[in-house]
Amino acid sequence: MQSQLDRIDNRSGLGGSMFKPNMETPTPLYVQNMEFAPDLERRLHLLLAEGKKIQAIKVLREARNLSLKDAKDYVDHMDQGR
Repeated sequence: MQSQLDRIDNRSGLGGSMFKPNMETPTPLYVQNMEFAPDLERRLHLLLAEGKKIQAIKVLREARNLSLKDAKDYVDHMDQGR
């Protein structure tokens, strides 16, 4: 079982155990400095205005190949800034 956990940790890119107390993972640079094509940014804002947050997360994930958490965090941040 430990080898399976190690393999999952290695695939996640975190290395070591994922359950370390007080471990804070910084926001990845590709999320912090994400540059959108104007049409993608416009589409995300339109989806948020229509109340389609889940669809906006899906569009962002597919366009930028992000994890669910990164895309959700970014869309949440966009939604709060409206």
